[in-house]
Amino acid sequence: MSDPAIEAVKRAVAAPCIGSDEVASVREALKPIRELHKPEVVRSPDDEQWTECAVCYGAYWPCATAKLIYTTEELES
Repeated sequence: MSDPAIEAVKRAVAAPCIGSDEVASVREALKPIRELHKPEVVRSPDDEQWTECAVCYGAYWPCATAKLIYTTEELES
């Protein structure tokens, strides 16, 4: 399981064991970025549809930023 918040805390404190307070802090810091980089369904005039990032114009979902700020589970659902 990949969780960007946990990975960021590990890098920040260089410790193998982290607590829920640290993870919650990082998630709070990522919240404004997550509100921007989110999936958006796009439809063409001939009714084809696909998913793009809401702010990365023309980038398929998940964009490069989304891969850094969402857990693997969130991206798969």
